[in-house]
Amino acid sequence: MEKNRVKILSVKKNEIVVSVKKSQRKQIVLSILIIFAFVCFGVLNFDNFGTLISNVYNPVNSLYSDNSDIVFTNGVLVSDNMSFYVPIVANYKIMQNGVIEFEVNNSIMVKACESGIVDEIGVSNDGIKYIKIKHSETIYSVIENIDIIGVTESTIVKRGQDIATAKLGDRLNFYIVKDGVNIDNIKIESSKIVWQS
Repeated sequence: MEKNRVKILSVKKNEIVVSVKKSQRKQIVLSILIIFAFVCFGVLNFDNFGTLISNVYNPVNSLYSDNSDIVFTNGVLVSDNMSFYVPIVANYKIMQNGVIEFEVNNSIMVKACESGIVDEIGVSNDGIKYIKIKHSETIYSVIENIDIIGVTESTIVKRGQDIATAKLGDRLNFYIVKDGVNIDNIKIESSKIVWQS
């Protein structure tokens, strides 16, 4: 009697890869039952009866959004690796506390200034709607005085994606927070928001 009819190539949390010789197809049923016991919560995929593998699904549902070019945020990202762009095409004024005030007169579409995850959506005590986006462990951007919000909390967004609208004639406030403090030496160069660390 031959041994090693089923060879386990690797075992991971959501995946078991085994090799079955094609000449031993009669033993495949038994092998499947053994494998099924290990991956009872996985979905098996048959590949020429040669390799069995459980599928691991992407947690982001691509049916609803195109998440290509998304950089998942973590503590490794720093401002040098990111490029912040103005969230709306409008005249602006930079205030002393690092807040950029945009006068909504050319476009009402508000865009994500950089890729990230929507951390918070809310309304201030003054009734002002805002969106807070997390770009790294230490850097957030906040857009205030928006009209219609087009994202939900925990949504992954990419730079330039429409996330809200603003009312014509209103003033939109935008600022970037690093380590819990507004960046106040901010400036705009060629539609890009820059500051010195």
